[in-house]
Amino acid sequence: MMNPVKPGQLARTFDDMAGALQERIHKQELAEQALLNHAMQQTVVAALGQFAITSRDFGALFDQAIMFVTQTLEVEYCQVLELSPDKQTLLLRAGLGWKPGCVGQATIKADPELHEGFALASGEPVVVRDFSKEVKFRPSPLLQEHGAVSGISVAIGARSQTFGVLGVYTTRPREFSGDDVHFLMAVATVLALAVERKNSEAESQKLAAFAQLNPNPAMETLTISHCGGRKKYGQLLPCHPSPFLKELPPELVEDADEKGKQPVTVESGKDMFAAMRAVLE
Repeated sequence: MMNPVKPGQLARTFDDMAGALQERIHKQELAEQALLNHAMQQTVVAALGQFAITSRDFGALFDQAIMFVTQTLEVEYCQVLELSPDKQTLLLRAGLGWKPGCVGQATIKADPELHEGFALASGEPVVVRDFSKEVKFRPSPLLQEHGAVSGISVAIGARSQTFGVLGVYTTRPREFSGDDVHFLMAVATVLALAVERKNSEAESQKLAAFAQLNPNPAMETLTISHCGGRKKYGQLLPCHPSPFLKELPPELVEDADEKGKQPVTVESGKDMFAAMRAVLE
């Protein structure tokens, strides 16, 4: 004969079932929200990448990145720091949430003992849940002034040089997810590629300007030349061209002796290097 179920036990069983169901629903909602956030982050990275390709407005790209990152991660502060040429300080190049007058003016020492400097030196994403409990570094005066508690910083590193740091911060303790970190790294990569493209275009413009100033025809056409003679122990010996030259079109081959070209002198070399230096500086 089965023992009758007491009313109290039955009530507790129903409570346990309801609690388990509610927990399952909560986990499902969290999973759906995580998928939605991930999709949103991918969309933002794609949009920024497209903007970086189609636009040459460097400042507008930074502003768009700051706005998208702030809204996507739901943080109070976002910043792009630019490393100075002497690598001693970081300028707040672009940002959102900071006090008036900070963006474009505030500077931070590029010190590995500070949060931003540590991220710059390590080259890895630096995640902080609570600055008050961090022992490897301390928050910069800018972060302290604005009451930052948690944050992520990643370096913006182009191939030619490190540009600076991208960071986000909150005024309350927060556990950033792996997707949040990867998202910020992806945005930093987009910015780094834009920096690299800008640097490459600047170098190309310098080389183009030098080519216009240099009267040497070799800068405009490809020419293969050979000499008609050489000296050995003070005697002039004939120098026969390579058979390979006979297979080339005549316009690509010139005889230095027949053309009567002026020899390259120390003075002409100095003039050419002076012109290069004037253009490239």
